[in-house]
Amino acid sequence: MSLVFRVMSHPQLPEFQQCVAFDAFSKNLQNSACNSLVFRVMSHPQLPEFQQCVAFDAFSNRHQETAYNVLCLVAMYFLPLLIITVCYGCIFYEISKNSTVVSGELAA
Repeated sequence: MSLVFRVMSHPQLPEFQQCVAFDAFSKNLQNSACNSLVFRVMSHPQLPEFQQCVAFDAFSNRHQETAYNVLCLVAMYFLPLLIITVCYGCIFYEISKNSTVVSGELAA
């Protein structure tokens, strides 16, 4: 946490960047808090000295666990994939639009 406060109070950091850094740190803290409710450290039944972070018995029924897994899959895979695809589509559209304008000017 001390790194967070050092970054936030750096004298040469502009106010906008301080706000962006604070926003990123606070969203990270929120996401971590949600995961701390789902995951817990449990020992293996046959090897009690072996401990692992698991999500067993975190939900009251199977439907909640499935909904959580689908939400995580969408949030961590499909949503970024959609955003990247749309951004690249917009980039390619702008490049093709500008290249036809340039080639049309050269022909005239």
